[in-house]
Amino acid sequence: MTTIDNIERVLRQLEALGDNLEYPSTETMIESNLPPSVLNK
Repeated sequence: MTTIDNIERVLRQLEALGDNLEYPSTETMIESNLPPSVLNK
């Protein structure tokens, strides 16, 4: 499973739990946990 696959899986789980994924803090949290090689692409 790739990093992107894992992120998509987690986002689907959060949506299923009713979390609002539109908050900037959600994006920041995800980006802070990504390796630099992914962010530079």
